[in-house]
Amino acid sequence: MKELGDIEAKRLPSRSVYLFNMGANDYNMFAVEKRNAYSTNKFVDMVIGNQTSVVKDIYKLGGRKFGFLGVGPLGCNPLTSVFVNGSKGSCLEDAQMMAKQHNTALSVALKKLERQLKGLKYSFTNFNDLVLEVMFHPSKYGFKEGEVACCGSGPYRGQLSCGRGTLMKDYYLCDNPNDISSLTILIPLKRLLKFMLSKCGVEVPSLLGDTI
Repeated sequence: MKELGDIEAKRLPSRSVYLFNMGANDYNMFAVEKRNAYSTNKFVDMVIGNQTSVVKDIYKLGGRKFGFLGVGPLGCNPLTSVFVNGSKGSCLEDAQMMAKQHNTALSVALKKLERQLKGLKYSFTNFNDLVLEVMFHPSKYGFKEGEVACCGSGPYRGQLSCGRGTLMKDYYLCDNPNDISSLTILIPLKRLLKFMLSKCGVEVPSLLGDTI
């Protein structure tokens, strides 16, 4: 802030774009917790409420421009494919329904915020549909593989074991990460990340460069 100066520091929040991609970890934990006190509907409402609360806080500081990626395909990834007979194109429907419910609720909540908060501008991208499109039609977007992770072990490399912080010593690392959309079951690689951000109208080269 000292480098910017007081005047420029005060202007910064209103000139910035705030990118949100929230909820996936919450829903993953919800799915594995056997004694959760919330119904699915109440849990989705809580996650959406937390996200909109953060938006309101940023708005109070002067933020006006926001970009939102909905929750991705919780039930369609290298890990969950193992639990659906390991077949390509298979999804865990319960998890997928939760992702769709979140994205629908988020879209409605954002429209409500736009009416409540004067001057708020936002872009919403349905992350679930976007990632599924790349997963099931990788060649259309310049990838060779969309359903198998670059690094991991087990079927579809769905077990998150890339040689660090794990007891599993055997894992596979792809020869060319640019051929595959995801580094692991959780982390998209640079080309996919740039593609997703571009769908939000974000200028990506200056953000990512060629370092990922």
